[in-house]
Amino acid sequence: MRAQIDLARSASCEVKSLQQPNVTVIICSVNRREELDLTVQSLLCQTYLASEILLSVPDASHVLPQTAKRNSVRVVISPKGLTAQRNKGIDAISSGCDIVVFLDDDMEFCESYIAEIVKVFESDPTIAMANGSLLRNGGIDRRAAMTLCQQHEQARECSAFSSATMSRIPTAYGCNMAAAWRVVRELRFDERLPLYGWLEDRDYSHRARQFGQIVHSPYACAVHLAVRSGRVSEVKYGYSQVINPFYLWKKNRACSLGEVVLRHWMKQIIANVVGNILRDKNVDRVGRLKGNLIGARALLAGRCEPERVLAIKD
Repeated sequence: MRAQIDLARSASCEVKSLQQPNVTVIICSVNRREELDLTVQSLLCQTYLASEILLSVPDASHVLPQTAKRNSVRVVISPKGLTAQRNKGIDAISSGCDIVVFLDDDMEFCESYIAEIVKVFESDPTIAMANGSLLRNGGIDRRAAMTLCQQHEQARECSAFSSATMSRIPTAYGCNMAAAWRVVRELRFDERLPLYGWLEDRDYSHRARQFGQIVHSPYACAVHLAVRSGRVSEVKYGYSQVINPFYLWKKNRACSLGEVVLRHWMKQIIANVVGNILRDKNVDRVGRLKGNLIGARALLAGRCEPERVLAIKD
């Protein structure tokens, strides 16, 4: 399957020259070398190439040798954790950057993705951040994602697509979000949100709004495979489901108290209880529920410390 994907990709990619404005892509990854390489390949097939692709990883073993040698790719070594890795990526950005795109390591892109992101920022210099559109978010393999993106590109000229408009949104979604350099040079991700960094995108977006609006582009399209391998344990994730939203409410009201209770606590805990009863085979609901309870006990004891997730045993 991997050989077939590489062959299909090489047949569709052409050598292109770099363009202006300069775009830097930052991808954080842990233990997903194959997925990371395929995501990088997708970026190298764009009609508008990034000037650099920074891969922020705990050490070089998390990147295939051929990935590190690909055009415009640079490996950045960072402490493990999404927020720390994104910050190390920011620190490594070369001079002359205009737009920074933060991406997950399990993405497939329509070939116009970066070009459309650039158009967003060129259309209005007051825009601080932008999100693309996900054609699918999970439940799809790489080959099917490639086909979906190719079909979408072929349909770009249809009237239904061309009638779509850019819209303002309250927060960007971390798997594919872009920010103007004037924002990124002033803001870093909160490293008190360790490991998976649950809601780090919400916090960053909230602080970025002081620099301008956040928008959604219906034209910059991609597929998020939502591959489960390499992710943090479900117990730790369950702890962060409870602690992180309350921490953001206390920190800067990035989440309202009502949202914390209804959307994050009740919704997630109910989903974990029901999933356990129905024996959800795709998610360790028992582990998540255990993490929820650990988080709830911590709050009742007056402790709201996201970083304590590091001390939780799986």
